[in-house]
Amino acid sequence: MREWLPAFLITANFVFASWAYRRLPELSMPRWDLWIPWSLPSTVEPLPRMVAALGLPMVGMAIWVLLTVIASPFGERLGRRVFPTWLVSERTGAKGVERFSPTFDSIVVAIVTSIFLVHIGAVATILEWPTWTVRACLAGVGLVVIGVGNVMPRTRPNWIAGLRTKHAMRDPDLWRTTHRRFGALLMLTGGSVVAVAIFATPYALLTGIVGGLVSAVVATSSVQNDNQSGTDGRSSTPAVVMLLALVGWIKGITDSF
Repeated sequence: MREWLPAFLITANFVFASWAYRRLPELSMPRWDLWIPWSLPSTVEPLPRMVAALGLPMVGMAIWVLLTVIASPFGERLGRRVFPTWLVSERTGAKGVERFSPTFDSIVVAIVTSIFLVHIGAVATILEWPTWTVRACLAGVGLVVIGVGNVMPRTRPNWIAGLRTKHAMRDPDLWRTTHRRFGALLMLTGGSVVAVAIFATPYALLTGIVGGLVSAVVATSSVQNDNQSGTDGRSSTPAVVMLLALVGWIKGITDSF
């Protein structure tokens, strides 16, 4: 049932898109000031109604189809022709994904849900819905990131989802340690997105993107350092440092907002 939840969400997104299409003007300009913290140049063109209504649902459907295909044996065969064996092999290909298929399905659902929420928020700004609608959608994205962080430790070495470094792909214990830490940092990032969405809305997406990238770098590098120093990889220092950094980031942007 869970593997079909993305299809249900995408269908709901298209239903919403068809409802919105009849209400959108021929050319639409979303309120970019609610999505990004800087001004766009005056040369930015309005979006055609078709793009505003159907663009993100099409992206969501394309990502779902792509992930479904590359997680299959057919996708594995294609991957072996392009990528090195340490990344795509019998152990890390379709069988690798199958070992944590419920978690993989949850990650796919999270991606599709995030796109749906952003689409609702974008349409809401065009139709001049209350500003809290965008805040709610972005806070929902933050909750989705928290959910992804919660399930990330359940992943196993595979060539699609997770931090696919060469060492982690070869060592299941290193993979588990890295993704346990990565998941905790993602949960901190998701909580920060929720807070920023409420109090400094234009910085919410930026917080999620920067926080996700920093989480990946910190998780990977800190576990490698722990291995070199002979510790067990359970140090809470990276999480504390990340928390302090996020608190400083939130304080800085809320003070300037």
